[in-house]
Amino acid sequence: MKEGTRHKLTEGWLRIFLGTLQIILAGATTLLWVSGASERLVWVLAGAALIAVIVSRMLYRSK
Repeated sequence: MKEGTRHKLTEGWLRIFLGTLQIILAGATTLLWVSGASERLVWVLAGAALIAVIVSRMLYRSK
């Protein structure tokens, strides 16, 4: 496999992973918040979702 193709393949899977992670964490945060779960757990999940968003934006800002 060519180096350029390998880079694009890795970049694509990373982008899909980060997007999926953001959706899962945001959904879990919302469900836990609505169900009245531990406030600390809600904030931890919200912070993790925010970190995933920031990493994604830093990696794919110009694309």
